[in-house]
Amino acid sequence: MKTLKVIIISSFVMLSSVMMAFSQTEKGKFFLGGETNLNFTSMNSELKFGEFTEDTGKTSTLEVSPKFGKFIVDDLVLGLEIPIAHYAYTPPSGNKSKLTTFAIAPFGRYYFGPPNPVKPYLQGMAGYGIIETNGGGDSGSILLYEIAGGIGIFLNEKVALDIQLGYGSTNYDYDGDYKEVLNGLDLGLGFTIIM
Repeated sequence: MKTLKVIIISSFVMLSSVMMAFSQTEKGKFFLGGETNLNFTSMNSELKFGEFTEDTGKTSTLEVSPKFGKFIVDDLVLGLEIPIAHYAYTPPSGNKSKLTTFAIAPFGRYYFGPPNPVKPYLQGMAGYGIIETNGGGDSGSILLYEIAGGIGIFLNEKVALDIQLGYGSTNYDYDGDYKEVLNGLDLGLGFTIIM
């Protein structure tokens, strides 16, 4: 009799989990998310040449990248990502320089696979933004894109832990004076709320 109760309860829990995961990515629900782009970094750096060592300064970074979207059909969410970053560099001379970027990037994410609490997805994003340096003295533009794949591990009906691997590129154009291009792989960890 005890074994039958355990089997019935276990079956109910597994069925509930499957149904819960299936209903999470359905049309009409809202998507709020963010990856590990909520960073704060503070580093001191040195330049070494053989016996010679020179202090090259301190760099501080703060990045926030929230996402907002809506499921337009089951398993497909479209929305906006808003990457914001602030960088500050203080050389040994003490003349601090600052750089702030703000971008708006439409994104799409498609969840696929069987209805269960772990759902793989593919995601793409591309956007445009502005650069402001030293309190508005210099400016420029930023172009960025990223393609990624990952898995959403649904912890309950509304919250998922996202693990993602992607390739991205960010192009900084400092008002035509010079350009900087950053490309590479990105391993991300974040949370998504689906309402």
